[in-house]
Amino acid sequence: MLLVVSCELPRQFFVDNYFLLLILLFYVVFAIFMWLQQQGYTVFGVTDDSFQTTLRAALRKLDLPYEETVSRMRLTSVGVDLQANVQSWMGVGHLRIKDREHKPLLHKIIAEMNGQFTTSAVAVNMRTCVFYVAFGLLMFGMSGYLFKINRDLDKLRLKNGNTESNSLHPKGCRIDNGEMNENIIELSLLQLST
Repeated sequence: MLLVVSCELPRQFFVDNYFLLLILLFYVVFAIFMWLQQQGYTVFGVTDDSFQTTLRAALRKLDLPYEETVSRMRLTSVGVDLQANVQSWMGVGHLRIKDREHKPLLHKIIAEMNGQFTTSAVAVNMRTCVFYVAFGLLMFGMSGYLFKINRDLDKLRLKNGNTESNSLHPKGCRIDNGEMNENIIELSLLQLST
């Protein structure tokens, strides 16, 4: 005997919630983009001078000679490029090594820079930190507002006699004996022997 456990979704689920699904898709794509863009280490609250001074001091302390260009430092003893970028107007520095086998070296450099930042007095630029806090508060407020709009639309539909909810959960689960309708999503199949 084949037993199907399934949940029924409202027919207009994807049509009614296209805006919410689009926002969710945007956040997923944005998170993937940020993950790919921010490979390496990001240092917040730095100025151009404090970042460069701390990086040079860390490389000297680790006995890593380097050749410096505009956006990278060639570590001559290891033969690897260290990309170092600073946006001093925003207070952000970014360090990255392209070769994956040299990631432990990057960890050592970052640990030494962290020690330099904590033991010495350096100038800070908190613009990015303030921006991220403000952006997070705006996202939190927008999410609450969209949730309230969704809840108010559900109340309005129920008041007008429409029993189909606009919420993101299914109406309920049921068990079928084998016949499936096109608006049923299968959750699991159970094979029972009699």
